[in-house]
Amino acid sequence: MVSIEIASNADKEYHSYIINRSREFYRELKANHRYAIGRDNYIIAAMLALSDLDPHQAANRIKQIYQLVRSNFSFFMSKACMLKLSKMLVLGNNPEDCISNILRLNRGLRQHKIRLDRSYTLPSLGVLSMLSKEHNDLANDILEVMSYLRSQKGLGAFSVARQELLLYTISIIVSTYASNKVDAMANSNVTSSIVNIVIAQHVAMLIAVVTATTAVSAR
Repeated sequence: MVSIEIASNADKEYHSYIINRSREFYRELKANHRYAIGRDNYIIAAMLALSDLDPHQAANRIKQIYQLVRSNFSFFMSKACMLKLSKMLVLGNNPEDCISNILRLNRGLRQHKIRLDRSYTLPSLGVLSMLSKEHNDLANDILEVMSYLRSQKGLGAFSVARQELLLYTISIIVSTYASNKVDAMANSNVTSSIVNIVIAQHVAMLIAVVTATTAVSAR
């Protein structure tokens, strides 16, 4: 999965460089969160390596963000999930604003019976918080896309669980948002923030896959 992530988002001549940066990020994360960093964090290390962040500074920033996240989510979320969310938020322009936005977004989505504050979907909630869209608009988009996907063959309630369908839905919404932003820029270069959002959503999906696979294999 890490190989796919790097191959999809970096030119061939940079593959060795990104792999070495991934190893640096993993070591830095392990140093700050020794007992919470496992194999699923290889994916996150690759995501961070694809950004322009410094490994040491980013690791310390994640530690600070984690403490802030924990103070807001500790009543209903595991530490591992909050740490994954913190690693997503380090890609945002202002993590403190992202956390405030996450809390508002979570409350707004729950009013529409959309729950993203779960193990598989919490990183995706963090990705959505990076989008400059109103919460009600996001909720309406999510419900509309979910309804469409549910109507498609192979995506019925007996085949795909609601949380899994939410992941597919959010990926579509984030990809559409990024495409619209790129089109709006005409000939300008794609900003790093948009690239970070797209990569973060890819990683959120991969984390969910790894988490689900690990849970099944542990039974």
